[in-house]
Amino acid sequence: MVSFVFRFNKFGETEVSQQIFKIMMTILTLIFFTAGILEAVENPYRVRNPSLKYTTTSLHEQVYFVVVTLSTVGYGDVTPVSGLGQLCVMLFILFALVIIPKQTNELIRLMGMQSFYARAIYKPNAEMPHILISGYVGVSALKNFCVELFHPDHGSQDKNAIILQQNNPSVEMINFMHQPQYELHLTYLQGNPMIDKDLRRAAATKARACVLLTNKYIADSYSADHKNILIGLAIKKHVHHYTGGANIRLIMQLIKPDSKTHFYSSLNMKSNDQLIVIEEIKMNLLAKSCLSPGIISMLSNLTASVGDVDQDEDKDWLKEYTTGMGHEIYRTDISPKVGLVFFITSFHIVDKRQKIC
Repeated sequence: MVSFVFRFNKFGETEVSQQIFKIMMTILTLIFFTAGILEAVENPYRVRNPSLKYTTTSLHEQVYFVVVTLSTVGYGDVTPVSGLGQLCVMLFILFALVIIPKQTNELIRLMGMQSFYARAIYKPNAEMPHILISGYVGVSALKNFCVELFHPDHGSQDKNAIILQQNNPSVEMINFMHQPQYELHLTYLQGNPMIDKDLRRAAATKARACVLLTNKYIADSYSADHKNILIGLAIKKHVHHYTGGANIRLIMQLIKPDSKTHFYSSLNMKSNDQLIVIEEIKMNLLAKSCLSPGIISMLSNLTASVGDVDQDEDKDWLKEYTTGMGHEIYRTDISPKVGLVFFITSFHIVDKRQKIC
């Protein structure tokens, strides 16, 4: 019983659930304490007065009487006959009239303070995959992410994105999520990604992947990286524990290159994660641009989905540039039967037709 109480109290991680637990424990304490007092007072009095209908009462009968009295039903089949027992019942009723409504009002107040997003629960659909987005989710970063995630070039299969943040969404965030192209596919949940209860609300065990964004403009970049690493490890531990060994894939943004080593050294399972280290990519691109001017623009256009581009331009170079923006590069698995000869032959064919070299 004690271990059950401690487990239930640990499960009550929000103020509302803690208040519900408090009310339940108050009622149970009142019932059993009063029943025990009545049994200790009534039985000696009944034994001294054998003319009474019942010479003894059991504990469960006193519990039954207290519950009936607390519920204001009052059947009258079990009643206290001693003066001390009647005084005990009066004190019990007065105490219950004061304490229980007070705690109930506090529960109503806490429920009124809790936002819709803190109560919402995402129900996964087996036919529609979803991903979990957490970390520092700014509106501008979310816009860029959703443009790529829901772009028609990436397939026609519907997918959902679950945003898990500790704060309520801003007005700008709400307006963005209510745009027609995203309204049915974006779900915002207020919660802590390091707490199991909130991860269950976001169906983290069913997610295809988890994306952790970072604040690129923060002054203390190491603290931002450490926070993302802790969140990522907590999510992987949650999924591994509740699925019996599954390993969710993380796509994590980090700022400092050293943080990548810290993440891998803290991981106690096989990694299938993708770490995007912002400073590492930025410095490498700047170095490459010194040797190959324009490589940053080329790679940016190849990795961004732009769809059809308007080519009503007067200048030839601008037409070529907009045509190149429509080209994209993707990573795919190649059969091991396809060897190096295939790529060399393909390159010569393309070179001959397009005059690359």
